Amino acid sequence: MLRAQGRDLETEPVPGDAADIAREVALDHRLTWQVRHLAIDEADLARLAAAYRRGAAAPDQGEPGTWIEEDVRKVGSTVRSRLLNLRYLAPARYRELCADGTLALSEADRLLINQSSSAAVAAYREQIIAAAEPCPDAWIGLALALHRLPPSPLQAVLDTRLPLVLELHAGLGGRIDPLDLARWFA
Repeated sequence: MLRAQGRDLETEPVPGDAADIAREVALDHRLTWQVRHLAIDEADLARLAAAYRRGAAAPDQGEPGTWIEEDVRKVGSTVRSRLLNLRYLAPARYRELCADGTLALSEADRLLINQSSSAAVAAYREQIIAAAEPCPDAWIGLALALHRLPPSPLQAVLDTRLPLVLELHAGLGGRIDPLDLARWFA
């Protein structure tokens, strides 16, 4: 009986805004998990960094070695994730929290939450370039903001290789435009 009910529910149409929100929340969750838990082989990263510094094309020799570990990188922007989820689950509470301005969000996160996607991309880029340390939260936000814009190869790179691009950026010493680095992979 439960299986039949599940099949019936799977065939029900989902409102467009709910489907969009669900896709974005799922992407946020997946990227956060990957950034937090996906370790990347340091020798492979060093080879990629050397190729980038030489101005060579991104190697087409397959993906670097990866494995799952606990807390490879610290990710802390659960406020942004919860707000993204609230848009559909509790829209009145979402509007109330966004309006009062008391939440601990970066300016880039505020722009993303307010659906100013292009401005959010610019703000995340600036945040990543200016930071002395890697900013996993900003990288995830950048990927989410790009996802709201028309489809591009940069979206695909950050959707599928975010931990790699983040680690390579850190290995290159930061201060590189994150979208230029993503373009290198595209």
